[in-house]
Amino acid sequence: MLSAWSVGWRSPGMGRWASNGSAGRDDKLVAEEGEPQVTQAGYRPHPYDAPEPSHTANVALYLLLSLFTLGLFNLYWNWRQMHACNELLGSKAFSWILWLLFCILTLGIYHFYYQYKMGSALNAIQRRVGMPVTEGLPILSLVATLVGFGIVTDCIHQFELNRIEAWRSSGGDI
Repeated sequence: MLSAWSVGWRSPGMGRWASNGSAGRDDKLVAEEGEPQVTQAGYRPHPYDAPEPSHTANVALYLLLSLFTLGLFNLYWNWRQMHACNELLGSKAFSWILWLLFCILTLGIYHFYYQYKMGSALNAIQRRVGMPVTEGLPILSLVATLVGFGIVTDCIHQFELNRIEAWRSSGGDI
C-alpha cells in the first residue's frame, strides 16, 4: 500500500520525505533547495516569515473581562493599547508604568489627559496609514472619561485600533 511516507509526499514549504524503503523508522524530512531547514520537531519558519503583530481585540470580550475583574483586566487592556500605539507610531509616546504612577500620584486626574492623548495618537496613526481620520476623537475621549465612561472610551479606542488594523491588512480600503 502506498503512503505519503513511501512516495515522498510533501506539503509546500515542508521539504520532501526521503525514504530508504523501510517501515518509516529511517525516513527523514529533507529541505528542498531554497527552502528553510526542517528540524526533527517539524517546520522551522524563516525569521521574516513571521506575521506582523496584530493589535486587534474583541471589544465585547475585553469589556466583559474588565467588568468581571472589577477593572483589573482594564489595566492589561490599557497596556496593550499603549503598546499598539507605540508600535504603530514608531515611538515611545506611551509608558504604562508612568501612566499608572501618574494616575496614582494625581488621584486619577492624569488619566483624563492620557485619554485625550490616546485619541490624538489614534488620529495621527490614521493619518499615517492614509485612512480617513475620526474627527473629534480626542475630545470625545476626554468628555466620555470626564462624565464617568472611561471604559467606553477604551472600547472606542480599541474599535479604532481594529479599524486601523483592518485598513492596513486590506491594503488601504475597508
